Amino acid sequence: MEGEHNPPQGIPLQVPPVNQILGNNPIPQADGVHHQPPPPGPTLQYYYTPRVADIRPVILYPPIPENNFEIKPCWIQLIKSSIQFHDLKDEEAMVHLSRFLQLTNGFKMNGVPDDAILLHLFPHSLEGHAKRWLETQPPLSITSWDDLGNKFVHRYYPASKATDIQREITHIVHCPSLLEESLYNS
Repeated sequence: MEGEHNPPQGIPLQVPPVNQILGNNPIPQADGVHHQPPPPGPTLQYYYTPRVADIRPVILYPPIPENNFEIKPCWIQLIKSSIQFHDLKDEEAMVHLSRFLQLTNGFKMNGVPDDAILLHLFPHSLEGHAKRWLETQPPLSITSWDDLGNKFVHRYYPASKATDIQREITHIVHCPSLLEESLYNS
């Protein structure tokens, strides 16, 4: 019994590939009919490779009733040349938003909601890490200008600044003389 099904030790078992055994011959079946092998199915790479059809934008733009909506290239140029946010240490999210809104305040189009204009233009005001942050948001997760602005501030408003403001308010509240002084000065 020993060695009947096992190759001798030290000699590797060599099995020819199935196509070499069968060639292009049909595969005999139990019913006696010769069937052609099925065509090869999709590879694993097919299933794991992203498809263009699966790409969804981050921003769900509001419907625009006008058929002729077009962002003017000069608006994009103006934004890119005057206000860019890169996520650098000396940049402030609130200042960037304020400047963006001030600059785009005059960008109007008949029949086009302000939200649509702001949502289309804001990505052009971001560069580097800030642009990558926006691009990594879940698909269709931003649905309004308020939503985008709040997510931007939440991401880029430094927690240390919020803590400093909270500490200052607590200090003023617990020191009545400072509270009176700050009210008097304002």
